[in-house]
Amino acid sequence: MQIKSSNKHANPYMVLTSLIFILSGCGASMDGQTDTSLLENAQCSDGSTVISKNFATGQFQYCQLNSNGTFLVKLSPESEPINPSPWYAFNVAGTDKQAVVVELDFGTYDYRYWPKISSDRIHWKSLSPKNVEVQSEGRRLQLTISQPGDVYIAAQPVVDNQDYQRWIGQLQSQFSGLMAPSIGKSTSGRPLPSITLVNPQAEHSIVILGRQHPPEVTGALALQSFIETLLSDQVVAKNFREKFNILVLPNLNPDGVDNGFWRLNENFVDLNRDWGPFKQPETSQAIAAIEAFIGDNDMVSMLDFHSTKKNILYTQKDGQSRYPLFADGFHKAINSLLQSTSAPELMARKGSHNPNLNTAKRYFYERYDIPSITVELNDYNTQVTANNLGESIALAYMQQLLSTVQ
Repeated sequence: MQIKSSNKHANPYMVLTSLIFILSGCGASMDGQTDTSLLENAQCSDGSTVISKNFATGQFQYCQLNSNGTFLVKLSPESEPINPSPWYAFNVAGTDKQAVVVELDFGTYDYRYWPKISSDRIHWKSLSPKNVEVQSEGRRLQLTISQPGDVYIAAQPVVDNQDYQRWIGQLQSQFSGLMAPSIGKSTSGRPLPSITLVNPQAEHSIVILGRQHPPEVTGALALQSFIETLLSDQVVAKNFREKFNILVLPNLNPDGVDNGFWRLNENFVDLNRDWGPFKQPETSQAIAAIEAFIGDNDMVSMLDFHSTKKNILYTQKDGQSRYPLFADGFHKAINSLLQSTSAPELMARKGSHNPNLNTAKRYFYERYDIPSITVELNDYNTQVTANNLGESIALAYMQQLLSTVQ
């Protein structure tokens, strides 16, 4: 999802162009302000409390101890200009204080994600508004961390590359016939995972994409629930699997995920602007895998999971694609299910087509004349509501596609 940047000045990412300082601690600022001599560091400490980013997805530019005993954590994107989704993730460990105060400095950007807290990196909850003070018109957040023990703070629940491996392994152990070949390597050599399920008698194929933009975790959670529902024992799922072959590319940007990037891949390219040019290893290998998977079958639908400020489907306009009524029926079926479960938010829909953006949505619609839909989940969905949405989206999708494709 594209969000306009509020930053007017380019500030190239320092990882490839500057010396990285790896420090075990960092000196106090005498005035509580940013010490601009510190380019980057991996952790800082006051002698007992240690703030660090030494884990997959862990990210900040630098941290420091202020003279008043609070910590400053400075955030910076991997490259600029950028459509900002400021990601942050760090560990707070070893404290003997009743409360640790951390100031998140977003620079010239507004925060997008309300802080989450976890003691195990599995179960997350939003920090209470009582523990978060929004400052500088949203460009600073002051966090008061009072939960005892070591904790993790992150923009969204952490779903890293190892989590995908575990999830795919669990699916394979539960569902015979499910294959999970790597389709290749990312820019930095990380595996690009896939999930495939093939019925030799099926004549139609669908493709599901995810995690092009690393911070968009609610979309990633919904995708997992979506796939689990497609693989369930429900009658509609069994009928669906008889008719449609399924290819899932759930984690297209593993470099960005593990590096804690805001949006881009290791080459500082937005992968969802490279469908057509295919200049990046991730997208070029993805399209090769998709074409090989489809073979002589009929490609009938593509869904691409993301996150934004609300639940919304970005579809083609009514009358477009060779299934001109699918998007409308799909949207209505989702909301019917959400209403039946008293969901806190329904799904919006916007029909559009922008031939000037090299998105997956544009590419698959133009190439295959099919419903090619970006599924956006609200950033503020919890793990539970994102999972529930994924299930409802899957049920509506299967029902609508079964009734549409003859």
